[in-house]
Amino acid sequence: MTEDSAGFEVVPRQARGDNDEMGRFLRSWRARSVAGGWSFPSDWAVAGVREVAAAVLHGTDPTTALTGLGGARARVGVGLRETLRDLAALQAAVAYRQRREEESDRVPNTWLRAVAVGWSDETERCLVSTHADDPLTGLATAAYLRTRLLEVYQECEYLGVPVADRYAVVVVSLGHEALPPMSRAAGMITVAAALHLVFCAGETRALLAPSTAVVLTPVGHRLADRVSTARRLVARRLAADPATTGVTQAVWIAQLPAVYDAARGLTATVLRH
Repeated sequence: MTEDSAGFEVVPRQARGDNDEMGRFLRSWRARSVAGGWSFPSDWAVAGVREVAAAVLHGTDPTTALTGLGGARARVGVGLRETLRDLAALQAAVAYRQRREEESDRVPNTWLRAVAVGWSDETERCLVSTHADDPLTGLATAAYLRTRLLEVYQECEYLGVPVADRYAVVVVSLGHEALPPMSRAAGMITVAAALHLVFCAGETRALLAPSTAVVLTPVGHRLADRVSTARRLVARRLAADPATTGVTQAVWIAQLPAVYDAARGLTATVLRH
């Protein structure tokens, strides 16, 4: 079995049938997409194109597959404009196959919506997962914290010292049982403000979970005193705000594990108090 220039498997001549038809249709679609301005021909064949082609060839509703294709395009960095141009190429390939060339540019609205929804949903998901700061509290995201932890472990490996000798994690966790969401949010804003004041010397302050914030900080530098200051400040501010009166807090120092793979499960580690 060989592979054609578009990256699709070409079945032997004796294996006629659906696979031949699939290959011809995919090549037709890809050729029209490239002719329409597709920027990177070698990256056209993402996984979702086969699902779309199969739906079209079997006469079933392709909207679900098109939503998946829109998401697949977004994941590899293809813009919406180029994604929609590719959709027009799909419609042209369908029209050519059905000998309806005069309708080649009439992309159904349901197809447009499906691709656009898949693309926008995936784009939003990627933005949320890669954004460095939580917009509500200003704390770094858990994803950014993992990046910083990796850097810390690499630094300590290079220096030949145990990570726990140089860094620790300060944890602030709120008891949020039976509290409405607004009170939880207000509590974490209060925690974030206190951490920004106390740990302001380049430490990484991050939101690990909806009710838990952490600070990746060097040990020493009067760390125990600073933790005590943060504990008092958080308690005083929680008590002063009617929205957070009665919210309980726990603040402690968690020791980092010896290897990074264990630290990636930081949530499970720091919640043991």
